[in-house]
Amino acid sequence: MTIHIETGPTLGSALIVAAKEFWLAEAMEEATAKFTHATALIIHSWTALDIAVQNEWAGPESSNIRDWLGGVIVDLFSFPPGEKTVEAEDVEEILLQVMEDEFELRLEDDSAYQVCQVLMSFADG
Repeated sequence: MTIHIETGPTLGSALIVAAKEFWLAEAMEEATAKFTHATALIIHSWTALDIAVQNEWAGPESSNIRDWLGGVIVDLFSFPPGEKTVEAEDVEEILLQVMEDEFELRLEDDSAYQVCQVLMSFADG
């Protein structure tokens, strides 16, 4: 008695697709993790925000608000890049709005724009 098992293109193709999806998912998780880390470093190095947090201008939760802001920024973007379009103006507006609403700080310099540009370069890169 001979048993013949077909391993035609359907099974092979399904395995290849599954493997590609697995590696793509891992790559996207890694890209998201790296962008999250970069965003935290950028947000933490923003002088205006750092002064506001050190002086607790948003109260004792100032540090948590800074961390929350980083999460909001990360959530704007998708990986792989290009699936969702994020405009630099939107990112800058969020930065300015949070500074004003949470820390009662109205920025008159272009630091939010500069932070936004650095964030956008990491998101694109």
